[in-house]
Amino acid sequence: MSNWGLWLVVGHRCGNPTIEILQDTLRRDAVNPATNRRFFDPTLLERGFLWPQKNVITMTPVSNQVADAERVLRLREMFKDDVLEHDFFNAPQTQLESVYEATGVEGVLDSFFRMARSKQQKLLYAVNIDLEGELKTTPQLSMRDMRSFMSHLPGEPCAGITHPAAFIGQEGTSFNPHIEDCAFQAVNRHIAGAPKMCFMIPPRFFSAFVLLLPKLGVVTNDKFCTSLLNHNYIFLDPRTVVEYGIPVFTVVQKPGDVLYLLPHTIHWGINLGLNLNESVNIASASWAKSGMIAPRRCPCLM
Repeated sequence: MSNWGLWLVVGHRCGNPTIEILQDTLRRDAVNPATNRRFFDPTLLERGFLWPQKNVITMTPVSNQVADAERVLRLREMFKDDVLEHDFFNAPQTQLESVYEATGVEGVLDSFFRMARSKQQKLLYAVNIDLEGELKTTPQLSMRDMRSFMSHLPGEPCAGITHPAAFIGQEGTSFNPHIEDCAFQAVNRHIAGAPKMCFMIPPRFFSAFVLLLPKLGVVTNDKFCTSLLNHNYIFLDPRTVVEYGIPVFTVVQKPGDVLYLLPHTIHWGINLGLNLNESVNIASASWAKSGMIAPRRCPCLM
């Protein structure tokens, strides 16, 4: 376990009730009373290259200027229509799925970075969706019912931390290398749709990875920055990380697969097509030591 930093558990194939909950929320365009924002509030991602030869790219949300807001709104409506019309259980293979079957992980990475260089595709990623209905896909499995010390966390409930959140990715969307807040443990379940390709670094290589980032051109404007990983704005080619002696393990997560992440497990990945995931943080007794040494939120992000 200490070498991998994760467990992979194959669970039950998820059923239609989950999709109905999701689509009902999108169809009514419901507003979350806790945030006064719509439950479905995807982010438009823009990419740029820090080090093209090593496939080190930046991935940041667009600004909140009026022009950008209008563009995001148009793309959001298109994204919502795609989710409402999509058959998550009988959809044809996407381009990235076909590439994976033909050439494996290497082929997907090459295709992904070609897509990033073209900048023609406008990608939206809906993260931390706090759905109205519970994503309970089998009578025996409910992530809301999992017990941990998170129930004692002070403050307001937070989707993805104190209770499960949903994630909807389009083909080619990705999430950057990160660990969970406070180095919490995490449980992630793939509910439906195309696979998610996840890259993971074992916890014992956390410090080595953080020290590697400046060598790859990842910097901040604050010389007193306590953790570059907190900024969560870069996407790295895992092959580049391996070149520097840090092991990276790849898991292709399919519907029904559940990932359990240990504290300080660095993870990032690519969606091979439209998919739906559910994730939540947990804290067991074994987390306490990791929590005490977890990196604090960087002052330059305050």
